[in-house]
Amino acid sequence: MVVWVANRKTSFINTSGVVKLDSNGNLSLVNGSGPITWSSNSSAPGTNRKPIAKLLNTGNFVIMNENLLNEDNYIWQSFDHPGDTYMPGMKLGKNFVTGSEAYLTSWRSADDPSP
Repeated sequence: MVVWVANRKTSFINTSGVVKLDSNGNLSLVNGSGPITWSSNSSAPGTNRKPIAKLLNTGNFVIMNENLLNEDNYIWQSFDHPGDTYMPGMKLGKNFVTGSEAYLTSWRSADDPSP
């Protein structure tokens, strides 16, 4: 089951896609040697950064500091960017810290899960 898609609008044409996690905690998808297709636009606070990416048993894909392994310290998490599948632990509503909003919507078409 697909629960989250990073690059809905710009899919890769071939298998040359690369996932990169930089030392600041920013995750990006690059189409081969071309431009960045998608980015988490996240960064780890502080100077002792050791970001890691991890798929949790809940289905939440997170970026966190290796030294701070609890959910209060996630740099970025896929559950903050819901797709077409609602998973236990996802949050709906407005995030008053970031200003982002998460809500449920139907698919654009039978083969396009983007809102």
